[in-house]
Amino acid sequence: MKSKKFLFAGGIVLVIILLAVILYFSLMNKNDFSQEIKPVEVKDLSSLMLSVEDFPQNEGWTLKDRAERGKTDVSDYGLSIGWKRGYLATYLRGDLKSENIDYSRVDLYVSEYPVENASLALRTQEADNYTSYDSLSDPLIGDESKAYKVISIDEYGLESIYYQIEFRKNNLLYTLQMYGTRTDYNLLKELAGKTEAKLK
Repeated sequence: MKSKKFLFAGGIVLVIILLAVILYFSLMNKNDFSQEIKPVEVKDLSSLMLSVEDFPQNEGWTLKDRAERGKTDVSDYGLSIGWKRGYLATYLRGDLKSENIDYSRVDLYVSEYPVENASLALRTQEADNYTSYDSLSDPLIGDESKAYKVISIDEYGLESIYYQIEFRKNNLLYTLQMYGTRTDYNLLKELAGKTEAKLK
C-alpha cells in the first residue's frame, strides 16, 4: 500500500517538474523572440503612409482622409497588449454619385506596440455573426504577414466583400484594406510592399 502511495506521489512530482520545464522554455523562447525585434525610431507615423504617387497614375487616386488614431479607435485586444500610437490614411478612386457608383477605396492603418508584445499583434482573424475571414496565401511582406478575403454583412443584410493584408515589421503592425465596386488584390499587395519600403 505504501509503495502505491509512493509511486503516486512520485508521479505527481514528475508531472509538476515536467510542466515547470515546459513553462520555463516557453518563456525563454518568447523572451528570445522579443529580443530579436528592434523598436522603430519614427517620430511621425504619418511619414510611413502611402502618397498618391504610389498608386497607378492613370486611375485618378486621391488622398481622402488622414488622421492620428486614438485609443477609442483601437480594439480591446490591441489595448490589452499595449497599443501605443497609430495613424490612418484613406485613398479613393472613382465616382460616388448615386446614379453611377464606380469606386475603389484603400484604408491603411499603422499601429505601434511594445517590443515584448509585438509578436502578439498579428493574429489570425476570427469570424463573428457579421464578418467572416477567408484566409489567402501568405503575401510574404514584412517579418510576418496574413491576407484575407473578408465577407461582411451589414444590419440590413447586405453583403460586401473586401480584401485585407496585415503584416508586422519590427514592432509596427500594418493593415491595408481594399473596398469598392472594383477591387484589385494584386494592387493591394503592391501597395503593401511599398508601405513596408517606407520604413527604413
